Amino acid sequence: MGGGGSVEDKKKKDEFAIVVRVRDWVAKGNDVRKGEWSNKDIEVINSQSLLTAKPVTYLVNVSEKDYARKKNKYLLLIKKWIDENNPGDKLIPFSGVFESNLAALPDAAQRKAYTEEMKVESAFPKIITTGYDSLNLMHFFTAGEKEVRAWTCRKGAKMNEAARSIHNDIADSLIQVDVMKFDELKAAGGEAELKAAGRLLTRSKDAIIEDGDIVYFRSGLGRAKK
Repeated sequence: MGGGGSVEDKKKKDEFAIVVRVRDWVAKGNDVRKGEWSNKDIEVINSQSLLTAKPVTYLVNVSEKDYARKKNKYLLLIKKWIDENNPGDKLIPFSGVFESNLAALPDAAQRKAYTEEMKVESAFPKIITTGYDSLNLMHFFTAGEKEVRAWTCRKGAKMNEAARSIHNDIADSLIQVDVMKFDELKAAGGEAELKAAGRLLTRSKDAIIEDGDIVYFRSGLGRAKK
């Protein structure tokens, strides 16, 4: 590179300069997520796993009574503070007592009766889906005779990127992917029936995986991941 230093040296200097700017921003009491960063900045920031770079969801623990009646004297005050200081962040009320009581019940029938009696549902599904959405994550599934597994990947990921959630070797040797949609699989009655109906889809390794896809990764390892 004439004038000193290799390409790698320049890359490290550029990355160091970005890290210094992020450090100075945080030193002023700011969250990283509130800064204005270029795409190159974001690549470096993402490699650092910084806590304040991550999205925030506020979970507010209220009494079981307040949760059931959907009222609490502090909720509006907390929401006002969030809107003033961190606009766009989500707030989810929940009750630790209610969730604990619900989880302690021995079977689904009793849990259903309890939620009907209280006239509320568990907040956990909303907490989980909100967290996934905030982190831009989604699920896909692999299914075989012995088990069904859920895996996590980023929304918009290609098939080979999703396969890396399972094993790097599968991703590196991926050839193509068989894809089933759950609603279609359920309506058909099984994989064989779905295939007979021409609804077993074949996708390339560069295709985008969709939330809820049931996939069969065909790789060059000699055996596909199912």
